[in-house]
Amino acid sequence: MPRKPDAGNGKSVSKAFAYREAEKELGRGAELSEVQKLIHSKFGIDMDKTQISQYRSNEKKRRRKRGGRPKGSTSAVNATAKAPSGNTLVEFVSAVRGWENKIGAEQICKMIDALYKGK
Repeated sequence: MPRKPDAGNGKSVSKAFAYREAEKELGRGAELSEVQKLIHSKFGIDMDKTQISQYRSNEKKRRRKRGGRPKGSTSAVNATAKAPSGNTLVEFVSAVRGWENKIGAEQICKMIDALYKGK
């Protein structure tokens, strides 16, 4: 569906833009009927509640994508283990403690059991 002209300056406004503006004004948890009324009064766009719900869902997904893990970082489970540089027991224990803080002692025990099960 083509964009509707904005009442103020004649520029075209998409339904997604209208929804985002209504969300900014009313908040993320606003009732669908309130959002619908605001979009109609401010932009002159008629949207069904199902459309508004879909735009709300799309915006949530969009926010999750932007707020994700920074590039280049890996999860604790997928991180590769580094061999201790001086082959000392202290370095090894500190590395295992770091893994324990990240993935938990139970997961470490399960990994060790899986490694030694075949032997």
